[in-house]
Amino acid sequence: MKKRLFMLLALAASLSVSMAQTIVNTGFTTPYTDGDLAGQQSWIAMPNTGVNAFDVTDAAGSGFADTVSTTLSTNGGNYVYRSTTGLGNATSDEWDGVMDFTLSVPVPDIGSGDAFRIGLSTSSTNGLGTGAGDLPLRFNTSNSGDISINDADGDSMLTIDAATLGWNPAATNLVTDQWRLSWKLRKTTVSDTYTMTCSMENLDNPTNFTGSGVSMVKTEAYASSGLHTVMGRPQFAEFGGTNSINITIDDLSVIKSSSQPVKLYPTPVTSEAGDAVVNLSWADVVEASSYDVKRSDTIDGTYSAVAGGSGITTNGFADATVINGNVYYYKVTSINGGITADSDPVLAEPDAPVTGLFLDTTFDTADGYTDGDLAGQDRWKAIADTGEKAFNVISSGDGFAETKTYSNEFSNALDRQVYYNKLTENGAANQWSGTVQFRLEATPNDGLYETNIVGAVTNIQTVAVIDRGQIFDFGLTSDSSTTLDPNGLKDVLIDVRMQGDADIDFGLNGYNSTQNTMLELKRSVLGWDPEWNNANESNAPVFNTEWITLNWSIRKTAIANTYSAVVSATIGTNTYSGIYQYTDSSDNNQPTEAYIAESVRFGMGHSKEADGITAAGGATNGIIHVNVDALSVTHTNASQTPTAPPYDLTGTLGDLSVTLEWLGGFEADSFDIYRSDTDADSLTFLDNVVGNSYEDTGLTDLRTYFYAVVAKYDGIGDSAASDQLIIRSLGFSEVLSWNSVGVVSSDANIPLTSIQVTNGILNVLGTYTDGAILAPSEGPGDYSGTAIYGIIQKKSDVEGVTPAFKTLRMRPAYFDNRINANGTPVGPSSQLLYMKAAAPIDMTAAEYQYEMTAAVNNQYRAAFRDSVSGKWYVSDGLDGNITELFIEDMTAVDWRELTLATLSSTNLMSGTDNPIVTPSFTSVDAVGLFLDNGSINHRPLTVVVKTGSAPSKYDLWTDGFGIYNADAARTNDYDHDGRNNVWEWGFDGNPILPNIQGVRDYDDVQVVGTNLVYIYPRLKSADRPDYFLTEDANLLYLPDFTDKEGDYTITAGGTWTNKPNLEIVTNMIPTADAVKFIKLNIE
Repeated sequence: MKKRLFMLLALAASLSVSMAQTIVNTGFTTPYTDGDLAGQQSWIAMPNTGVNAFDVTDAAGSGFADTVSTTLSTNGGNYVYRSTTGLGNATSDEWDGVMDFTLSVPVPDIGSGDAFRIGLSTSSTNGLGTGAGDLPLRFNTSNSGDISINDADGDSMLTIDAATLGWNPAATNLVTDQWRLSWKLRKTTVSDTYTMTCSMENLDNPTNFTGSGVSMVKTEAYASSGLHTVMGRPQFAEFGGTNSINITIDDLSVIKSSSQPVKLYPTPVTSEAGDAVVNLSWADVVEASSYDVKRSDTIDGTYSAVAGGSGITTNGFADATVINGNVYYYKVTSINGGITADSDPVLAEPDAPVTGLFLDTTFDTADGYTDGDLAGQDRWKAIADTGEKAFNVISSGDGFAETKTYSNEFSNALDRQVYYNKLTENGAANQWSGTVQFRLEATPNDGLYETNIVGAVTNIQTVAVIDRGQIFDFGLTSDSSTTLDPNGLKDVLIDVRMQGDADIDFGLNGYNSTQNTMLELKRSVLGWDPEWNNANESNAPVFNTEWITLNWSIRKTAIANTYSAVVSATIGTNTYSGIYQYTDSSDNNQPTEAYIAESVRFGMGHSKEADGITAAGGATNGIIHVNVDALSVTHTNASQTPTAPPYDLTGTLGDLSVTLEWLGGFEADSFDIYRSDTDADSLTFLDNVVGNSYEDTGLTDLRTYFYAVVAKYDGIGDSAASDQLIIRSLGFSEVLSWNSVGVVSSDANIPLTSIQVTNGILNVLGTYTDGAILAPSEGPGDYSGTAIYGIIQKKSDVEGVTPAFKTLRMRPAYFDNRINANGTPVGPSSQLLYMKAAAPIDMTAAEYQYEMTAAVNNQYRAAFRDSVSGKWYVSDGLDGNITELFIEDMTAVDWRELTLATLSSTNLMSGTDNPIVTPSFTSVDAVGLFLDNGSINHRPLTVVVKTGSAPSKYDLWTDGFGIYNADAARTNDYDHDGRNNVWEWGFDGNPILPNIQGVRDYDDVQVVGTNLVYIYPRLKSADRPDYFLTEDANLLYLPDFTDKEGDYTITAGGTWTNKPNLEIVTNMIPTADAVKFIKLNIE
C-alpha cells in the first residue's frame, strides 16, 4: 500500500494560509499520465540537459516517477524544474520537502559520486549545480553503496551505510528499502546565507536518522527575487559505461512558508581537557547571537551554567573551575532571543600530566582486569564518535584483549577505538615509547574454497580473502572524543596495514596506503597463509600470524607539525628493524592540531577497513582481527634527536653527471656525500650539502661510481651511512623524453570523448589539440609534461559484458589507466602511447637508445613510426611481464609491423604474430611504448630516447654479478679460476664463483673425410664476444697460432644442451697438414 505524505500535509495545515504555499504535493497519479514527466503539471525539461529525466509510471494506479527506463546524459545530466520564481525569496522564507523513494542499479556494481539532486536554483537551463545560484541536496554514493546527503559545498548532513539502506549493489540486492527524506531549507537573516538540515526514515523497517545542520553562502541565490524548484540526475550518476544509479520517487511534496522564526541547529562541540582546565570549541551557528556553556557530572544529569560561560559571543571557552580526576559533560546552547538549541554532550576529563612508565599491562586479573569490554576498565574509555566494543578482555591465564568476540559489532562504516585516560605533556623533544605484543587473525570465508591437486591427492580447504587496508592503529591523540585518524589533524598514529599477498607494513600517519612506511613484513615471515597461496597436498591455510613483539617510539621534533617514529618487530628469534619516518610537509597527514596541543593521550583501535571493503571498494571479505597480549607506554619529557640515516638513495643520470636524491635525515643539519670511482670499499668524502639532493658533474664516461650519504646532526653526531648507490656515468643527449612523475600537482582526470565500442572492442582516442591524450597547457589539470598521443583499446573477458570507459587520470606519481569493463578492471588491453619528434630523426647516423620504466609489470614493447611510409613498428622478443625495457641500439633489434587501430577497429592491436621486418630508420618522427594485449593495470613512468654512450651487453652482464670498472675488465680473472671474465661471459659462467666456469669450450673434435670438425658453444644474442679459431702446425718451435677461419666452413644454429641461451657453432677445418693444433679464442 502506498505511504502518503501525512506529515507534510499536517505541516501545511499548521501554517497560516498567507504563510504556506504548496509548490508540489503529488504521488504521480491522475491527472498525471504515463510517460515523460516533463510537460506534465508544470514540470519543464531543462534545455541544456538531457531529455526525459523521469518517466511517470502507473499513474492510473499507485503512481511513481523514476529513471529506470530513461537514458542518462553524460553531458550535464537530466533535469526538470518547476518555475516557482513568483513565490518570492524573502529573508526568513523556508522550504520544507518530503520525498519517498528507492535507489537501484540495473546490474551488480556501484560507483562513487552524486546520484541525484533536488533543491532550488536561479537557473532554468543548466541543471542543479553547486554554484552561487544553486541550493541542492546531493545524494552522494560511495563505492561500497553508502549514501551521504550533502549540501552544495559537499558538507554532509547525514550518512547511512549500505546495509542500513537495505541493499548490496555490488552483489545481488540491487534495490534499497523505501525511504522518506525530509528536509528544511531556510533563507537566514545573515547576508547571503542559507541553512539546511534533513532527516531520513526507513519506511520498510521503521528507523529514523536525524542529520546535522549546514550553512551555505550563496550570493546569487540570496539576491534573486525568486528560485526554481529543480530535481534530476547529474552525469556523475553514470559509472562503468553502461551502469547508473536510478531513483524511483513514490511521493514528493515541497511547501514554501514565509516570515518563519529563527531556526537554530545544535553545534558540534569539541573538548580538550588539560591540567585543571577544559578547553571547549564549537562551530558557529548561523543566526545565533550568543552561546551559553553548561556542565553536568553525568551525561543524563542536570546541566548548569558554568561560571563565566553565559552570553559568550565567540566560539570557544576555557573552564578553569574543574578538578583533576573528575569526569565532566558539557553542552553549548545557541541562543537568539527566546530560541535556543543545545549541542550534544561532550566529555572532558581534566588530569595532571604523567611521565615515565604509565601503562604496562597484560590484561590479566593481576592487573585488575575482568572479562568483558575493555572500555570502562582501568582508565580505558571508548572514543565517543566510534563504535562500541572495540576490544574484549579475556583476563584468565596470561590475559589479552581481542576483537574476535565482537565480530557481530564490526562495521566497515565505523572504526572501533579506545583511549587510555592519562594525560602526558606534548612538548618538543617529548617521546613516547613502548611495546605492543599482538597477532592478527583472518576470518575464513564460508563457502569460499581452494582446491589443490598434487598427483592423486586432492586437497580442498576453506580460505580467507585478504584486501589492502588499515587493520590496527595506536599512538597519540589530542582529542579523545574524535576518531583516531591517520590522515587527521589531531592524531599521531602507528598504523598496521594489510598489503598484497597477506604482507603487512607499519606506517606513520599513512591511512590505507604505503605512505611513510617504517617496516614491511612478508607473509612467510609472519607465519600465516590465510589465502592458501603456499598450497600443497597435505597442508592447510594458516589464519593466525605468529606473535609479533613490536617495539615502537614516537617523538615530537622541534620542526613545526612534525613527529618522528620508528619500529622494530621480533617474531620468534628474529628481529626486523624499521626506518625512521616523519609527518613531514610533503604529506597530507600533518597533525597540525596535535602538534600545538599542550597534552595528548594514548589510544588504539580496530579499523573499519579490517575487512578490506572500504579500501578495495566492495568485496565480501572476512574480518581480520587483532589480539593484543601485552602493552606498555612510557613518556619522556626530553629525548635526544635520533641520528636517523638517509635511505632510498637514488641517482638520475645527466650528461656525464648524476643527481643524487634521498629520503630521511629529516632533523639533520647537513649531509656528507661519499664517493668512489673504483669499488664499494673505497669511498672517500666528496662534499657536504644542506638539503636532500646533490649533483655530481664532470664524471668519466662509462665509469661506475659508488655513492653513500651520511646525515650530520650538529652537537650529537653522524648517522650511519645510507645504503650505497651504484651507477654508471654516461655521456648522452636526450632527443625525446617523457616522465610521468611530478607533471601534475594533484589527481586529474583526462577528458576523453572520442570513444567507440565496435564488436566488443572499446576504442579511445585523445581529445586535446591534434588528438593528444596529454597536452601541456591544456591538461589534464596543470599537466606540465610532454605531449602524449595514441590510442587505447579494451576488451572484456566477461561473457556478455561490454567494456566501457571509466576514467583515465594523471597522478602526481604516475600515469594511471582506469579503463574498466563495467567497473571491473578485467580483460586484455592494447595501447599505443607515443611522443612526436620536432623533426624526423635519422637513427642510422648515430646510435639511439630506448629506455622505458613502469611501476607495474606488463607486456610492454618499444614502438616507433617511419614518417615516410607512415608505418608503425613494435619491438620483438619480449616474453612475459616487465617493468623496464632497454634497447642499446634501436636499429639492432628485431621489429614487427603494427597496424594502428582506429575508433572503428574490431580487434585489439598486436605485434606478436606479425612477421619480423626490416624497417627504415632514416626518418623516425614518433617514438613510444606499446602495451601488447596485456592487463589494463599498467603505470608507465618514463620513456626516453637518447643518443650517446650506453653500457654494452657485457657491461650489463658484469653489473649483474656486482663487479665493476677494473674488476670487470674483459681480461681480468676476478674469481681466479683460470678463466677471464669475457670467457665466462661467452660460455655462460659465473665470474665471481670459481666453481662455475660455464660450459666446456668444445663439444667434439673429429675428422670427417678431409675435414676436422670442431664444435663449440656461442651466445645466441647479437651482442656477444668475438669467438674465433686459430691454428698452428707446430707447438715445439715458436708457436704461431694464426686465424685461418676464411678457409673454414662455419655453420651455427640450434641450442646447446641444457643451455637455451647458447647455440651450436660447427667448424669444418681442412686437414691438409699432417698435424694441426686448434685453439678457440674469445675476446
